[in-house]
Amino acid sequence: MDTLIITLVIAGLMLFWWNSAGAYETAIKAAKTRCFQHGLTLLDDTLQMKKLRLCRHSSGYVQFCRRYDFEFISDGEFRYQGKVYLAGQQIEKLELQPYREDPMV
Repeated sequence: MDTLIITLVIAGLMLFWWNSAGAYETAIKAAKTRCFQHGLTLLDDTLQMKKLRLCRHSSGYVQFCRRYDFEFISDGEFRYQGKVYLAGQQIEKLELQPYREDPMV
């Protein structure tokens, strides 16, 4: 019985890791795309997960909701903040802090 419990816990952790890796890839792709569309530079090509919680999908099942933060620059002088919100593997919202346009563009 103990072996079954340990196996289920390990399987659950592996499933969570796999799900988290997919969510991260979705979020970074969305951040890169948005930055490219606006002529911005995503700093370090990384996101930091700031929030993880359980939420209910519109169909009724429970899923993980995550918030990733990132930094970008527009004019090479100031850093600005961006946020990507995911529900499961779907982008719910992507926010960019108001930024100054690069006068050289």
